[in-house]
Amino acid sequence: MVRGAIALDTAMKPDWLAKYRENNQQVFEAKPVKKSKYSSITQLESLLTKPVKGAAIPRIDMQGVEVMGLNDAVEKMPAQIAQILSKEEVAADQFEAYVNSNFNSGHVIIVGRKAHKKKIAMETKLEEGALQKSIIIIEEGVECCIVNKMHGSGTVLHSQTIYLKEGANATICTIHSESGSLIASQQCIVEGRGKLTNNNCWFGPKTARARVANILNGDGASAREYSLLYSGETQHFDINYSSVHRQRATESHCIFKSVLDGESRNVFDAMIRIEEGATGANALLECHSMILGEKASSNQIPSLEIKTDDVKATHSATVAHIDDDELFYLCSRGIKKESAREMVAKGFLQSVSYMLPQAVRGEIGGEIEKAL
Repeated sequence: MVRGAIALDTAMKPDWLAKYRENNQQVFEAKPVKKSKYSSITQLESLLTKPVKGAAIPRIDMQGVEVMGLNDAVEKMPAQIAQILSKEEVAADQFEAYVNSNFNSGHVIIVGRKAHKKKIAMETKLEEGALQKSIIIIEEGVECCIVNKMHGSGTVLHSQTIYLKEGANATICTIHSESGSLIASQQCIVEGRGKLTNNNCWFGPKTARARVANILNGDGASAREYSLLYSGETQHFDINYSSVHRQRATESHCIFKSVLDGESRNVFDAMIRIEEGATGANALLECHSMILGEKASSNQIPSLEIKTDDVKATHSATVAHIDDDELFYLCSRGIKKESAREMVAKGFLQSVSYMLPQAVRGEIGGEIEKAL
């Protein structure tokens, strides 16, 4: 069911929403990003333009799934929306903060009991000049799979919050096929005993600055991030990831794999953070890149921040050129070198998709085929 206006009514300014915007504006003005030789902050800041139009609300015709404009959600369920936004991590940088303080449109999707164990397909279309804030709520105990195909032209700015209530079990697959430049953030908040499997597939943008944060907000919550990236020509991806353990006996596992061709570049700056009181936390972070292009480059920056005892936290990172022995083996069996190269790269990326539920593997496999 779909209802609600496309553009956000700026006259609707409850105190908590005004404060949310104000807090993000302060982060934006502070410009907290550290200068890095891997990122052109000036180039990225040039993408932060004022919104000029609203973004369309996706249509989902499925029993148990309600879609409403952000205006309607703020009016209908203000306490719940305010509570969800209060559980977000503070914006990591001026880019995320800018979208959260200036969004002019948005929607809320609620997945209820009647959509239990269903696959939900949706498309999010963003045109240049739209700044969107979206919220997805998975109700208590509901199990579901959401595949969201992101499209956009020009410069696209998007902020998303995903909220799993107690005992919810959700697979979220986001396929990024935007054709221009992208500023995006995704915060996934998981309550007690909730289980999140999150997947971001990065293919389209020419330039992208993105943040993904998996926040384990309740005892026994878990989050698995299985994401992949393919870039070619002169594409540049600057991705920040964090798993935040706030409560006891939480678990996270992130695997990020990227293949880089041409003169493309990527930065993957990742953090495991275990807060005080999050005893029994178990966290693993893996990031691996395969270099195909002679001028391509990948920079992996994994780190740990641990504020309590009795936890496990490990990270690993590798950057390597395509294996000559694998290519030789395939070529010796009559496969042309270019085809062999594609086969090795495809296998490298598909090893991530195989960790996801069967319901989404076909979608991702098709995108990998198109990219390579």
